[in-house]
Amino acid sequence: MTAKRLFQPLLLAACLTTALPAFAQQPAPHAAPAANTTPQPTEVDALGNEATILPIEGLVRLEVFSLPQETSRTATRKFPKHSDLYDWLGAELEKENSTVKLERLMVLRVRGGQKSKLEEIDEYPTATGFSLPQIPQSFTLTAPAPPQNPENQNPPAQSATPAGPTLPWPSVPPLPTNITFVKTGWTTEIELTFSEDGKVADLNLAPEFVGLLGLESHDPAGAVRQPLFETSKLSAQIITQTGKPTLAGTLNPPVDPATPGCPMEPVNRLLFITVTDPR
Repeated sequence: MTAKRLFQPLLLAACLTTALPAFAQQPAPHAAPAANTTPQPTEVDALGNEATILPIEGLVRLEVFSLPQETSRTATRKFPKHSDLYDWLGAELEKENSTVKLERLMVLRVRGGQKSKLEEIDEYPTATGFSLPQIPQSFTLTAPAPPQNPENQNPPAQSATPAGPTLPWPSVPPLPTNITFVKTGWTTEIELTFSEDGKVADLNLAPEFVGLLGLESHDPAGAVRQPLFETSKLSAQIITQTGKPTLAGTLNPPVDPATPGCPMEPVNRLLFITVTDPR
């Protein structure tokens, strides 16, 4: 009995000795966390760091100027530098009754190393098949009877020779059986690549223009009229500096005066491209 009472205090002291170090290591309840002194990136810095890893992009502007062919020849010889020719065209547009016109302005955003496409089109229906014209199997060519005139007691004698036909010969004109839609307007495909410093742009572009000139008859009676279209295409590989306009080529309309809807005087369309500085 005496040995048991002596052992209990010793066991309690051993338990307290083991628990005290572990309790001492725990933080005090409701203690405030230590302040973080490391500077955190701001929202602007985060956006800036994110922008540095995005692919480079550029804004490609395409402008189509039209002017008489003789004026175009004189201007291109007088201003061999593309930027000077572009400035001259802009100055001519400001003049009243100028022969220089801005026919089209297209803007397309292109990511470096990728291809983009722009379409500005109208769909025009045109027939691709017709039914054959038909003539009735039975038809009587009889002149219409003269109107009754009760006051005229002595009508004129009828001629022994029958009168010729006074009615048009009936027929069913050819009717369209198949219809397709032709896309008219502008279509442009651009592939853009920048140099490492972003100051030089390498472009592959393929603009195309399809326009409706008019309707042309395909039979003597004029019952079948089909649309006549003009098509201008250009495919070029160009290296240019960003921010400077460059003459890519010409997209001229047809020059045959006999073509319906063709201008009487030859006209030149000059296509200029400008690539803005990448972001």
